[in-house]
Amino acid sequence: ECGEATYLAALSSALPVWEDSIETWKANTGLLNTAPAFTGQSTADYLTALVPVLQQWESSLDTLGAPVDSVADFNAATSDRQAYLTGLASVLASWETVLETSRGSDFLPTPPAFVPDTAAPEITCIADTTIACAPDSFVFNFEVTAIDDCDPAPVVTSVPPSGSVFPVGETLVTVTATDSLGNASS
Repeated sequence: ECGEATYLAALSSALPVWEDSIETWKANTGLLNTAPAFTGQSTADYLTALVPVLQQWESSLDTLGAPVDSVADFNAATSDRQAYLTGLASVLASWETVLETSRGSDFLPTPPAFVPDTAAPEITCIADTTIACAPDSFVFNFEVTAIDDCDPAPVVTSVPPSGSVFPVGETLVTVTATDSLGNASS
């Protein structure tokens, strides 16, 4: 969630300024509910708390004559987080344009852009290994690791797995590393 966490931290920093600026512009303190701070919780938990607040902002702005694009509902169980954040970033950018056009000047910080994580983990394999073996097979244990720029613990699988009985001869081991967003390398 590094791309997500980075985006949400930047968004969380910008929203209080947006709230203050919009309320000052409309001369109505308390007009908008306060957006929650992003404190490292999961993306789903933060969006579950944030989206109703943004939807309240949308409704308030619409009634004050600054109609803005709608913030879609977020469902933690079914929403694709990266697609949702891409859409949310686009909606907030459109809000900035509408609100600044309505006011006639720049007064909001530019909302952050969301850049989805599409990078697959990088696998570190053991070197090709030659082992003097027993009569017709042997057990071989090995460790393969992977690093990912966003997921501290990508899932690494090997076929055949470490600790398997390997026959005499050459055996190709296929390793796959998958991060929490489904980006994979082999």
